[in-house]
Amino acid sequence: MEVVEDNYYEGHKKLHEQLSDEIFVVLREMPESAYNDLFMMLKKFEQFLDKQISENKN
Repeated sequence: MEVVEDNYYEGHKKLHEQLSDEIFVVLREMPESAYNDLFMMLKKFEQFLDKQISENKN
C-alpha cells in the first residue's frame, strides 16, 4: 500500500506544479479589471471562511 500512496502523492505533486504554471499564464493574460474582481471575490471568500471558523469555535 505504501508504494501506491507514494505514486499517488508524486502524481498529485506533478498536477499541482502543472496547474500552478498554467494559473500564472492565465493571471498574466487576464485584464486588470477581471484580476481586481477575482481578488475581491477571494478576499470575501476568505472573510466568509474566517467567520465560519470563528462561529464553529464557539
